[in-house]
Amino acid sequence: AVVSTQSTGYENGRNNGGIRLHLQRAVAKKVLNCLINSKEITNLYMMFDAITTWHMKTGDERLADLLDINIVIGRKEKEQWGRVRADFFRRYHIDEILHGAVSDIFLGCDKLVSKDYMSNIAVICDISSTDQFVNEMFKKSNRFLFKFPKTSPIANQEFELIITASEDGNPDSFNMQWRRLLDKPVDCDTIPPLPILHFAIRLYDKLYPISWCGKPICDKTRERWEWGYFKFHYGDPIKENDMILGSDGYVNWKIRCSWPVVSFNFFTVSRNQLVCWQVD
Repeated sequence: AVVSTQSTGYENGRNNGGIRLHLQRAVAKKVLNCLINSKEITNLYMMFDAITTWHMKTGDERLADLLDINIVIGRKEKEQWGRVRADFFRRYHIDEILHGAVSDIFLGCDKLVSKDYMSNIAVICDISSTDQFVNEMFKKSNRFLFKFPKTSPIANQEFELIITASEDGNPDSFNMQWRRLLDKPVDCDTIPPLPILHFAIRLYDKLYPISWCGKPICDKTRERWEWGYFKFHYGDPIKENDMILGSDGYVNWKIRCSWPVVSFNFFTVSRNQLVCWQVD
């Protein structure tokens, strides 16, 4: 019998498709590992945000299979970071979007997650409407004082969040920074180290971290605003040719999904807040 070694067109197409998928996943895994080792990430909370936000941007749940948890553990131990509190994952909005694919991986690792205590959360400000949030966070410079609850080891310290507005909608001018306030002069040797704080929007009692939102953007009317994966207006996302761009002709957002997936209408829900999470 003569056996032909020539493949059919269908088989070629199928094999080429498999090769493309393999290459796509190889590239995705390389990007994921680079992300895990990014110098911009300074604690495990930010790392989880980075992985899940990138995961959400791709929209491919299979990418969670590419996560090598040993690389995460290695970075955590090298940097001597504290573990993530388990209740952080229960409150995290991504569970509802990607069925907890990444959070389940973290929760299954005792080296990364502490299940003993509840987290300490400070409320920075209440949010009563979308307009209020846009006005107080994007359109004008602002300052918010906040303290942690009595259960926190830093409950006796006061902090200030400082917002520098997007002047005339220019994304380059926007900035957020925080500082600790001291009520009296103290010796440098006696000042306790600064805590690590993690900021988020709390909506429907779910947390929407802002670690990777970068700069907010608006259209040329300054009425329609977006911030990372958030959309603060009705209708379609803002097209780039309708945006107010930075001085270099770009917008310095760290992450923007092909469509902002979280659309806010603060009028219809209660207990919306800008909050701060104390990182161990």
